[in-house]
Amino acid sequence: MPIQINVDLANIFAKPPLKALADVKLTFPEGEITIRRCAVFEKPGEPPWAKLPSLPIDRDGKRVYVPLIEMQRNLKQGVLDAVLEAYRKKVATTSSPGGSAKKCGATSVGPDDPTTADGSSHQGPLTAGAGDRGPAEQVGLSAGKGRRRRPT
Repeated sequence: MPIQINVDLANIFAKPPLKALADVKLTFPEGEITIRRCAVFEKPGEPPWAKLPSLPIDRDGKRVYVPLIEMQRNLKQGVLDAVLEAYRKKVATTSSPGGSAKKCGATSVGPDDPTTADGSSHQGPLTAGAGDRGPAEQVGLSAGKGRRRRPT
């Protein structure tokens, strides 16, 4: 059985080029793993790119980002491809006339190659419940909230 990848993506209002955050659920025969806050970036005139969660640290006076998750190259690429596919679908549905924002579908990933599933809708943690916050809510960057500021 291939690994099932479900992506729950939210467009956010943040400092460019950050455009969206995604929660990714990997379903294995033995159980599930959820990766929170995969980021999607896009600069004008360039294709979007995705990254797994990372932590900024100061190394020799420079800010560098260290990965929080390590995984095999083919699995990592499958996850990033699924996140980008979900982002492209969301952008297409929100920018088409009469389009509406909708949840993004599932993707199955085999050992070497990602393949797109039928695009069925996935209801995930973006509908925040008690203790289960989606990507936008996790960082306080959903529409209308803007960036959180330190008290002065």
